[in-house]
Amino acid sequence: MGFVEIGIVWFISSWLVFFPLVSRGTVTQEEDGHVVPGSEASAPIDHQLPKKALWAIAGGALFTFLFWLGMVSGLFAQFIDLIDYTNR
Repeated sequence: MGFVEIGIVWFISSWLVFFPLVSRGTVTQEEDGHVVPGSEASAPIDHQLPKKALWAIAGGALFTFLFWLGMVSGLFAQFIDLIDYTNR
């Protein structure tokens, strides 16, 4: 697995971790009970995007490491060998 493949796996897995985190723990103005005049009631008070981005980067790195470990150890090759392609 080269650096390009590692980068691709990390990029995709980071986004897959980030998307569920975006709405987690976000409090809207309406839920807080104080809506600023001229703004949307569903606007977040504190979105915590930098913290969520760090979690996504770390989660993507962990998933990428586990994927790399599966590739290097030959675990995925064992799964592919279990598939019988002769009956198609």
